[in-house]
Amino acid sequence: MIRLRILRVLAVGLTLFIGCRRADRNTREVTVYVSADRPFSEPILQEYERRSGAKVNAVYDTEETKSTGLANRLLAEKARPHADVFWSNEPVRTLVL
Repeated sequence: MIRLRILRVLAVGLTLFIGCRRADRNTREVTVYVSADRPFSEPILQEYERRSGAKVNAVYDTEETKSTGLANRLLAEKARPHADVFWSNEPVRTLVL
């Protein structure tokens, strides 16, 4: 159980690190569209902020739309995406993208 949690934190951390962009020379920020449940994803994002020093701007989907709402948002932003990372818990929407 602990190993799985560590692997998840590392996987998300690596993904966020790769997706980081610099707002200016001294600031790192990453915008994450998150369809995973907030009680599970928020502690991981907070830990990433603590370890990396990067500010995480998390955009959560609503319970009614879940992954569909964020996937549609990404499609609408196709020309100029606002998200650096899409953290989805549903593989079908990811394949559609």
